[in-house]
Amino acid sequence: MLPFCLSSYLLSVVTYGEIDAKTMAKLLLKRGRISNKKKIEAKEQDIVSFSEAFIKGEKKMKDIGVKNLFNLHPPIKGFERKGKKAPFSLKGAFGYRGDKINELLERMI
Repeated sequence: MLPFCLSSYLLSVVTYGEIDAKTMAKLLLKRGRISNKKKIEAKEQDIVSFSEAFIKGEKKMKDIGVKNLFNLHPPIKGFERKGKKAPFSLKGAFGYRGDKINELLERMI
């Protein structure tokens, strides 16, 4: 368990939500890396079917040997109106987004 001050700090810089299969496939195709920093060399159809199985919980990232970290750019057109200093519920950038995480990821891929 993280100390209170550290855990509250992490919650103020992290945004999260549920990703859909289309965004997951795009993320894997453009930003997915195998453990030796090489791009994934699979057909687009295979990646799409894997992402659908991943969303359903049938497969895991380690099944295809992909890292769990993705290097993303800052979002195109910036963050929301209040920026990174307010939670998403108050038109900021961090915290729980639900399905809106897909819109942010599209701008960051």
